[in-house]
Amino acid sequence: MTATIEELNTQLAATQTRAEHVAQVWGRDSAQVRPAAGESATQYRKRMLEKFRPLSAAWKDANVSSIADPKLLAIAEKQIFADAERAARDPRNFERGTLREVIEPDRAGRRISKFIGHEGTCWDRFGLPLLKVAALKTGGR
Repeated sequence: MTATIEELNTQLAATQTRAEHVAQVWGRDSAQVRPAAGESATQYRKRMLEKFRPLSAAWKDANVSSIADPKLLAIAEKQIFADAERAARDPRNFERGTLREVIEPDRAGRRISKFIGHEGTCWDRFGLPLLKVAALKTGGR
């Protein structure tokens, strides 16, 4: 069963939306994940999966470009994008001193900025210096 042009365009748009979101969470320009001129929906999906595949523990060693089954490709796409987004939000994947802005819409459609990274990057400068107790005097003895 072959997909109609409308179904392929819907798949391409869904993949592009998801890829742009994951790229944005990683702090990358969404222009890096746009479909290339003349690229089919399947080619685009596989290219995006190859781009984010190293961030997925389950798929990092797989050859997603050789997947021929559309259902398997959909499973890979869902898992790879979810793993890539999860990795982007993991503070262990940030260099010390780095914060990354992520803009997400709320239920009303407003754009909400959230920052991911080491909280000390932002807040350490407001902390008091640590004090050290040199001695304790008790009573008059």
